[in-house]
Order: sequence, then C-alpha cells, then structure tokens
Amino acid sequence: MNPRHAKHAVATLFTLHGMIVGTWVPNVPLAKERLDVGTGIFGLALLCAAIGAMIAMPLAGALINRVGSARVSILAGIGFCLCLALPVNAPTLVTFALGLFCMGACMGSMDVAMNAHGIRWNSAWASPSCPISMACSALVPPPGPPLAP
Repeated sequence: MNPRHAKHAVATLFTLHGMIVGTWVPNVPLAKERLDVGTGIFGLALLCAAIGAMIAMPLAGALINRVGSARVSILAGIGFCLCLALPVNAPTLVTFALGLFCMGACMGSMDVAMNAHGIRWNSAWASPSCPISMACSALVPPPGPPLAP
C-alpha cells in the first residue's frame, strides 16, 4: 500500500470510529428510558460492551498477526457499523446486553486493528500522524439524529 493512501485510510478509520461512538452515546438515555429499568441494572447492562471489548482485543491482536491489520480494521469497522443498530433498537434488556457485547467486541477489535495499522505505517510517513488520526476520532460530531425510533 502506498504510504499516502495508508495515511488517509488510518485517518478514515479513526474518523469512522468517532462517528459510530458519537452516534451511540446520545442513544444511551433513550435506551434506558425505552427499557424502563433501574440505574444499577442498566449500568450492569452497559458493562457488557466493555466485557465484549476485553474478550475481543487479544483475539484481534492474534488475528492481526495472521491476516494483517488492514483486513482486521476493515472487518471490525464493518462489524462495528452493523452492531450499532443492535443495542439502539433492542426491545428487551437481554437483547440490549447481547447487542452491547457484540458492539463492544467490534469496537475493541477496531481499536486494536486501527492503532496497529497506524503504528505500522507511521514510520513510513515523513511526519508522524498518529496524533492527527486520533484527533479525527475525538473531534467528529455525530452524523445525524439518534437512530432510535
């Protein structure tokens, strides 16, 4: 891959990640209201995203060693986009927790893969751009209104 194309690809991955997270976060209070559960139970359900990420991150690292960071970044990014709809539209607490687990697994995998891809190509760039890529993730506003009905 051309280093210039890789630089744009990494920035795009970080931007996409920021957009997905920025789309999810405004839906958290809407999901709590829709599911009509207490704060403690809802907090435990939210923990499922972190559990999914913690399980998936080491697996993503192993997969990166086998097939490369670019492929894992693409697959995890697609999975993250698709999994966003699961907790946003979940009708029950169980489906919400399962959706968060899947979304967390994809989010964690994408985190590992896009950072590995950026580190791999950072040495080939004339100026380090990992901070610029991370800024793309942090400064992206949500792409539109919440997905919840």
